[in-house]
Formats: sequence, structure tokens, C-alpha cells
Amino acid sequence: MPWGKSVVTKLVKINVSPIAGHNGFTAGASPRASEVYVQYDPTLNAKLTFHEIMHMKLRMGNEMHCLNNCCKPGNSPCGLAAADITNEGLTDDNIKRMVTALRTPVKQWTGGIPILAQVRDAMRRGDTMSGLWQ
Repeated sequence: MPWGKSVVTKLVKINVSPIAGHNGFTAGASPRASEVYVQYDPTLNAKLTFHEIMHMKLRMGNEMHCLNNCCKPGNSPCGLAAADITNEGLTDDNIKRMVTALRTPVKQWTGGIPILAQVRDAMRRGDTMSGLWQ
């Protein structure tokens, strides 16, 4: 997703404001939806994608950012579960949690696909203010 735009908000009907260092959004109970706001750093894009997959598969909101009190000084790092993953890497705890979670099916919202196709077509026509996304 372009930074500052959201399709997931069409599912959950809320406004999202991307914040520095946390450039993605996962929401919904069932189905769930995730998006990553594209950065110009492929490593950061990969980290953001994994972070949002963690939200999705672990079925957690922002509480994921402080698992086992990892966000507290002196504790083990949060790794890719952290709110700001810019300087983080994958931790043993991240791996342990995801090994189990990856095997658990999570119903995905597919309603964003036609919305993105409409946006793409509108942009090809030169209409960047299509109003199809937030």
C-alpha cells in the first residue's frame, strides 16, 4: 500500500494513521486483513510484512508489541514483534511463537482485491483522487 492509504479500513470501518516505525495494519476478527505501507527499503518491507503476519497469525493487536514484557528496559528484545522494527531482527521467541501459529488457518478478507483493482484502473486514467480508499 502507498504510505498513508488503507484498504483494510474498508473492512473494519475505522481511520488509521500510519506512524513512523510501524507502517502496517492488521485488523478484523474473522476474516482478518493486513496491509503494509510500502517503504523504499526492501529489508524493512520484509520485516514489516513478517510483523503484520505475526499480528494476523497470532491473532493479536498492539499487545503483541510487548510480549513477555519485552518492551521494558533490561528484558529480552521484542524482535519483529516490536512496535518499531526498524533496528530489530527475528528472535528465538518470534520463531517459537510463529512455528505453531503458521499451522493455524486464519480466514483472510479478500474484499480488498477488487478495491485495489478499481484504484489501479482509476490511476491509469489519471484519477489519483478516486475516493476508493482512505
